[in-house]
Parts: sequence; structure tokens; C-alpha cells
Amino acid sequence: MSHPDINMLHAHFNNVASSLFQEVYHAFRNEVAGFVRNGDENVYQMILSKHRHSFRQRLERHANSMIDQCNNQETRVRLRADLTQRIHYFDIEFIRKADES
Repeated sequence: MSHPDINMLHAHFNNVASSLFQEVYHAFRNEVAGFVRNGDENVYQMILSKHRHSFRQRLERHANSMIDQCNNQETRVRLRADLTQRIHYFDIEFIRKADES
């Protein structure tokens, strides 16, 4: 990418992250379906941690791929900071949504 519009890169990342969120969250919900959380909180937390870690890794890989494609150093630095914040946001949302169920 030569001089990409940072807003377009943000939009692209958000679209990919939202799609991954849905995919990983549905896999998580399917794994805990019929599970009595109060019966074994430790197992529930292990399952949540596994899916959360997978989600975060996939987001980080995609973000790094986007950053690596930028030729402009200033864009790379800004994008790295911005996407780090977005990954944190999606991570918190994953936990929040899992705790609601």
C-alpha cells in the first residue's frame, strides 16, 4: 500500500474484526451450549479463554498483515497504534458479550 487513506484501513479492519467476532463468538456459544456455568465456572472460563485467545490472535495477525503492507512509515506507526486500540476494544466486547449469556 503506498499512501492509503487511514479511514479506509480502519473501516476494512473493523469489517474483518466484526466478521471474526461473529465467527468466534458462535463457536464459543456452541461449545458452551447446555453448559451450566454455575456448575463449573473453571471449565467455562477455560473455554472462554481459549476462544478469546484465538480471536485476539487472528485479529493481531490481520492487523500485522495490514501494517506490513504500508510503505509509509508514518501511516504504519499510526495504524499500529489505532489497530492495537481496536483489538483491545473487540477483546473487551467479546468478554462483555460472553458474560451476558
